Amino acid sequence: GQALFAMPTAEFHSLSDADLGAVIAHLRRVPPVASIVPPTRIWWLGRLGIATGRYPVSRDFLPDTAPRPAATPSGVTVEHGRYLAHAICTECHVATGEVERVATGEPPHMNVLAAYDAAGLRRVVSQGVAQDGRALRPMMGGGRFAGLTDEELAALQVYFRSRLAGAAPGP
Repeated sequence: GQALFAMPTAEFHSLSDADLGAVIAHLRRVPPVASIVPPTRIWWLGRLGIATGRYPVSRDFLPDTAPRPAATPSGVTVEHGRYLAHAICTECHVATGEVERVATGEPPHMNVLAAYDAAGLRRVVSQGVAQDGRALRPMMGGGRFAGLTDEELAALQVYFRSRLAGAAPGP
């Protein structure tokens, strides 16, 4: 019943019941680790950010009207790509608003990914290497998304490109 901060609530909200069930089943299969977790301490600057709304609770990121999907889309479709992008990419990449320059080290707008061809998209998600050869760390590196299938990558590419063409409104 306690509000949480810095949780991927919006990403999990965008999953179908079947996919969310698969995440829960996986977590239940992971053996426990013997450790002592220290109590969470929020220092004065964090408390100020919470009090002023700079750091909202995770549930505040949930869309007001967007229903959860009934089923997981499939195929090389815009809908499948949108589903994957919301579950994976929006954790870091901005999905709405204008494409603007970002500070060094910050993730670009999601639409930037439309410029990648299939091989480049595979390379960026599996190896964390941008088109210009830069290493993208830490989130895109280390093969975090290396398990995406060719179909899933193609669906992401169709979705990213449809956003630039105006065929896929919104996030």
